Amino acid sequence: MKKKVILIIAVITGFMCIFPIVVQGKSTKLVFEAEAVQFHVETQDEWMEDGIYHIRYLKINTLSGKIGGIDFRGQNEINVHVKIDFATRELIANGKVTWDITWDGLGGLEGTFYGPINSKGLFMGGLNSKITLQGAGDFNGWKLFGIVETLPGSLRNILSGTVLIPN
Repeated sequence: MKKKVILIIAVITGFMCIFPIVVQGKSTKLVFEAEAVQFHVETQDEWMEDGIYHIRYLKINTLSGKIGGIDFRGQNEINVHVKIDFATRELIANGKVTWDITWDGLGGLEGTFYGPINSKGLFMGGLNSKITLQGAGDFNGWKLFGIVETLPGSLRNILSGTVLIPN
């Protein structure tokens, strides 16, 4: 009987070591809003395929705005593949974005946010994009979720969303 009890305790202890329960406090959530202004665009490739126009390009923007009401500045690079169906005017773009920024909060932080960007809209019309970025450098472990509104006929984009900082 004692051997069975000891064996059961050993098995339970072993499972507790293998599957630790992690309890973490909630993340700090900060609102961000920003403006991106294009200053460089470079076409890397373009072609037609089955009536769809494809273009790959690199776009670089200046960034300025606020995270949690505190100023940040920097630039972003967007590598994107755009598909335009001229028959329907539908535009779909997918790619990667990298933000290199300096934030005046928490005594001044520098780092990068990077991840995918996905866009849908109409050619020569409004375009909305979604970004889900993760942080590196001083922003390691942070997450940024946002929306990018491209203003038709403008070199400006309006960005807004949420930054999550783990506790």
